[in-house]
Amino acid sequence: MFEEWDRLATSVGMMEQEKLTLCHHDAHARNFLVRAEQDQEDADIPSVALIDWEFAGMSHPANELGNQICKTRCTASN
Repeated sequence: MFEEWDRLATSVGMMEQEKLTLCHHDAHARNFLVRAEQDQEDADIPSVALIDWEFAGMSHPANELGNQICKTRCTASN
C-alpha cells in the first residue's frame, strides 16, 4: 500500500511542475457540436466545436481528464 502512496506522491509532484492551461471543466456530450458533413467550401470551419465555456478556467492539463473519469464513474450505474 505504501508503494502506491509513494507513486501517487511522485506523480502529484511532477504535476505541480507543469504549467496551467485553459480547461473547459464541463466537457460532456451535450457541449460538443459535430457537423455531419463538410463541403469543400467549408474546409476552414472545424467539424467539431466545444461550446458552453461558463465554467472554464486555468487549471492543470490533466484536470479535464480527471473530471471525465469522475463523471463517468459516478454515473456508471445509469
